[in-house]
Amino acid sequence: MQTQFILIDISKEDTNSDIHKLRSENENITIQKRAVESQLSGVQQQLETLKEEHANVTKDLVANLSDITQKLESLQMSYDNATAITRTLKANLTDITQTLDILKVSYANATAMTDILERNLTDITQTLDILKVSYANATDMKETLERNLTETQRILAGQMNTNDNLTKEITKLEKAVEDVQKEAWLKFKAGWEYFSGKYYYFSTDNKKWTESRDACVTMGGHLVIIETQEEQDFLIHHNPAQNQDYWIGLTDSAEEGKWRWVDNSLLNNNTKYWRGTEPDNWKDQEDCARVNVNRVRDSWYDSSCEDRYKRICESKAK
Repeated sequence: MQTQFILIDISKEDTNSDIHKLRSENENITIQKRAVESQLSGVQQQLETLKEEHANVTKDLVANLSDITQKLESLQMSYDNATAITRTLKANLTDITQTLDILKVSYANATAMTDILERNLTDITQTLDILKVSYANATDMKETLERNLTETQRILAGQMNTNDNLTKEITKLEKAVEDVQKEAWLKFKAGWEYFSGKYYYFSTDNKKWTESRDACVTMGGHLVIIETQEEQDFLIHHNPAQNQDYWIGLTDSAEEGKWRWVDNSLLNNNTKYWRGTEPDNWKDQEDCARVNVNRVRDSWYDSSCEDRYKRICESKAK
C-alpha cells in the first residue's frame, strides 16, 4: 500500500509538472498567437491601405487616360484641320502660280502691243506725209483736168451746131473726166500716187512676197510690173531718203532662172535693173525680186520669198 501511494504521488507530481509545462507552452502559444494576430491585423490594415491607394491610383489613371484620350482626339482634329488647311493652301498656291504665269504672259503681250502701236504710229506719220504729197499731186492733176475740161468745153461749145454726135461725144468726155476725177480722188484717199497713166501704192507695212501679191490684188491692182526706164526712175526716186526695200511683181519660183512678172510675162532683157551680180540665188532660196529705193537705177535684188518687205502695187488709170 505504501508503495502504491508513493507511485501515485510520483505520478501526480509528474502530471502536475506536465500540466505546468503545457500551461506554460499554452501561454507562450497564446502570446505568439496574439503577436501573430497583431501582425495579421497590421498586415490587413496595410492591405486595406494598399487597396485604397490602388483604388485611388486606378481612379487617377482612369481620369488621366480619359484626359489623354480627349487630348488625343483634340490633337487628331487639329491635325485633320491642319491637313485640310495645307491642301487648301497648296491649291491656292497653284492658282496663284497659274495666275502669275497668266499675268506674265499678259504683260509680255501688252509690251508687244505697245511696240506694235509705236511702230504703227511711225507708219501712220509716214503715210500722212505720203498722203500730203499725193494730195498735192492730185490737186495738180485735178487743176490740169479742169483746165483740159474747160478747154474741151470751149472747143466743143464753138462746134455745138455740127451734129448731135459731137454733143454725145462731149457728154462721154465729161463723164470720162468725171470718172477720172472720181478714180483719182478714190485712189488718193487710199494712198495711191499717179504717174504716166498708172497709179502706184507704196505700202508702209511689211509682208512676205505672196502676201504682198495678194494684198495688191485685194486693193484692185497687182505687184508692180516695171516696163520702162521712166517707170524704174519714178520708183527709185520715191522718198529715197528712207532707202526702203519694196517687193515687185517678179519671181522665178516656178522655174529657176526664168523670171516672170505676175501677169506671167517673161522679163524683158532690155528692161531689167539688177544690182551688180544679182540675181545670185544665195543658198538656193532667193526666188522673189525687190527694188531698193535709193536713186540708184540698177537696184533690183533677189531675196527669199519668206522675207518681209514693203510692197509697190500698180493699177492702170481708167
